Amino acid sequence: MFKQTLEFYLLRSMSTIKPTFGVFGENIILNKRFHEIMKRRVRHPFTVILILSLHFFCKNTYSQQDDYKEKANDLNAIYFSAGTAVLWHGASLTYERGLNTNLFNKNISTFAKLGSGYYLIWDWSPEYGGPWAFSHYGWLLGKDIHHFEISAGVFYGFSGDLMGLFPSGTIGYRYNKPLGKFIFRANASFPEALNISAGFKF
Repeated sequence: MFKQTLEFYLLRSMSTIKPTFGVFGENIILNKRFHEIMKRRVRHPFTVILILSLHFFCKNTYSQQDDYKEKANDLNAIYFSAGTAVLWHGASLTYERGLNTNLFNKNISTFAKLGSGYYLIWDWSPEYGGPWAFSHYGWLLGKDIHHFEISAGVFYGFSGDLMGLFPSGTIGYRYNKPLGKFIFRANASFPEALNISAGFKF
């Protein structure tokens, strides 16, 4: 009875997994001989136990691969932005931290960022501009390389015509490979205006 129960569980469980397993990218293909053994009744209890052990090892290996891929996806980023809107011009340096991935089981991730920069207004005179700082919470939509980016937060100007606290936001495009380091952004933002950015993840 014990032997028959093991055989039944073995044949059902092995029918639901792929005939491959690997460690960090190295795939080992289970050969046809193994499939022949799985399709017929295994008569020796030791053989059943051995193959069950192999089954659980495969499952554990897949789990380790998923954990490794998650850790390999860097969550920190730094990028430099520069832009203009004719009436004002700005440049900033931003630190970003990734928060959640696959939000609502969709290709949506969230992030928070903190930046500081300098703006000029009208005729590029420092008299009308000054340093600024901003903080945003945002969303990235899309998978693979191309993403739609949107974020909102607050902006504080320390001097000049934009001195004080104002609402702030960004909407635009982001290029970044899933496990890549390089980031390119092109968007419309306040206070960075129509700008482009370049940076890296770490």
